[in-house]
Amino acid sequence: MRTASASLLAAERAAEERRTFWRVSSLDLKLGIWMLAKYPGLSIVAVLGMSLAITIGAGYFAFIGAMLDSTLPMEEGDRVVVIQNRHVAGPDAGETTRASEHDFVQWRGALKSVEDLGAFREESYNLIPANGRPRLVRAAAITASGFRLTRVPPVLGRTLLDEDERPGAPSVLVIGYYDWRRHFDGNPGVLGTTVRLDETMYSIVGVMPDGFAFPRSHGYWVPLRLTAAATNPGGEPSIHVFGRLARGFSEKDAQSELATVGDQTAAAFPQTHSNTRPQVLSYTHAFVGVEGPEIELAMRSIQIGVGLLLLIAAGNVAIVVYARTATRMGEIAVRTALGASRARIIMQLFVEALVLSVTSAVIGLTIVSVLLAKAGDVLNKSDDPTEQLAFWIKFGVSPALIVYVAVLAVLAGMIVGVVPALKATGKRVQAGLQHFASRGASMQLGRTWTALIILQVAITVAALPAALYWASECFVIGMRPAAPAARDLVRGTLAFSRDDATGDGGSAARTRVGDARFTDRMTTLLQRLEAEPEVSGVTYAQQFPGAEG
Repeated sequence: MRTASASLLAAERAAEERRTFWRVSSLDLKLGIWMLAKYPGLSIVAVLGMSLAITIGAGYFAFIGAMLDSTLPMEEGDRVVVIQNRHVAGPDAGETTRASEHDFVQWRGALKSVEDLGAFREESYNLIPANGRPRLVRAAAITASGFRLTRVPPVLGRTLLDEDERPGAPSVLVIGYYDWRRHFDGNPGVLGTTVRLDETMYSIVGVMPDGFAFPRSHGYWVPLRLTAAATNPGGEPSIHVFGRLARGFSEKDAQSELATVGDQTAAAFPQTHSNTRPQVLSYTHAFVGVEGPEIELAMRSIQIGVGLLLLIAAGNVAIVVYARTATRMGEIAVRTALGASRARIIMQLFVEALVLSVTSAVIGLTIVSVLLAKAGDVLNKSDDPTEQLAFWIKFGVSPALIVYVAVLAVLAGMIVGVVPALKATGKRVQAGLQHFASRGASMQLGRTWTALIILQVAITVAALPAALYWASECFVIGMRPAAPAARDLVRGTLAFSRDDATGDGGSAARTRVGDARFTDRMTTLLQRLEAEPEVSGVTYAQQFPGAEG
């Protein structure tokens, strides 16, 4: 009977502890805020350390999220996909490439799961207006289906039509809103105006609305006209292929259908397609280097893992908080003697730590929001959409970022508050009560916490010299002025459009013709520059010294 009664009392006590553990009162919060003010030194160090870690973790989370979680800002933009070729064997196994014109023709005739299948190629042209200064512009040579896919009407005129892609059709041009306002003064009569792109005259037939920059960051669009390479399975991978998932089909369905088409193509053209298979990717992923699920998984892991910096900072703070908690052993023992359960004391210490971590989270999130706004301004400092990031990438505080920071704050609160509380409210509480009665509380860290402190100091001492060295090197390189001989240098870029490489016979013949014309024009340009009295010397390079790629 006594055993049954004891078991019942133990069960009731356990149930009561579970209820009180989750009971947070305003008094708990007030005590947490009071502890912030009572220990200003500890509070400042803890908040600074955790807010810095949250800033780093949240900033990286937001940056990766802008790459991975953005969708095209258009109707059903999340259903727009890109089709690429992936090497499944050979020395390039795992790498992806763009499609050839032959691939595009094959897929357009075979796929049912992807509609409005289109393609584009990025081109650079010298735009030479009738009365104005020539300038280099980036254009998209794109199929008419690309405009149908976006479902965005022009503000003036029309978009490209299927008829514009046919050989011999008039050369037409659609321009963006920014260029219409800046270079054509927003003239409604711009339709029909003729401009010269390299050696070809184009007639403007439409103006797209403000903010439209599909397929990536473009302000000029010309028809994509397939060449003789469309019938050659060995043509160069020169175009981006995209489309919208048909109603009732998922990305997985499209990949399954493409696998069948890829096997058929490999069987028909083993010399060129035996080692490649087509794959479906999210449109926004394809243009930020996320070329497969394994890369996305790796980026997601890093995105979440950077937040572990906060756990390291929280561990450091927990050591200091435990030292403070050890000085409160008498208080804890008295509360225990007055009937407070262990769970209730742990919850109180957790709330105190949560006040610290939430304060740090608010500061960190505020810093991140400011930095993201600054980053967006710097990366998109030009009003010209062609000089900005891809039009769907936006940096800012998202709901996912807020949830992520909230989770980090709770985890930090648990490490800073619960871990020391478990240690402080263990089996030594009664001993602490007796000790308090006789001598008062004293700080006793024990072997575990002493070892942690020694480890943290050792890591700091080992890492600090290397960190200082690399920081100083980066600072010196960044502040180093240009060499005197380089201050009078002027550089420029010579771009050559694909249309200048004319002729039939496939990509090899086009390349030979293009190389010959490029060499001829480069020679002419160098001769003209050398004849200028202000020019002391001229040279050219495939890449500017110090540039990447």
